[in-house]
Amino acid sequence: MMALTVRGTSGVRIVSTGTNPLEAASTDEIRLIVDTYTRLDTGGASTVTFFTTNASSQTVVHPLAATGERTYEAKIPASDLSTHGPISFEVAAFDVDGNALPLITATTDGSAVVRGM
Repeated sequence: MMALTVRGTSGVRIVSTGTNPLEAASTDEIRLIVDTYTRLDTGGASTVTFFTTNASSQTVVHPLAATGERTYEAKIPASDLSTHGPISFEVAAFDVDGNALPLITATTDGSAVVRGM
């Protein structure tokens, strides 16, 4: 699979913390990790919207938090998305000067997570 390039980022990946990183059971967490070339505003302006992509779509918005100098993460309990199906996301990120990065809607490594039973 070809790696994607997302301007302003050096990597975007999504995983489940359960035994299967590709499927999130109700007791797992879903983590979205974004590595950037620039520092982001983590005062609430940079957010991730997680949603399931099926007929009864559901969304959860969560702030993006710093976990390293240029690494950011949003994590939610999988149970917050009670609708089962593929999990998509949108990252609305801003640098510390208030400049918007392009909307991020895909991973750079091809990773994906499905909200399982």
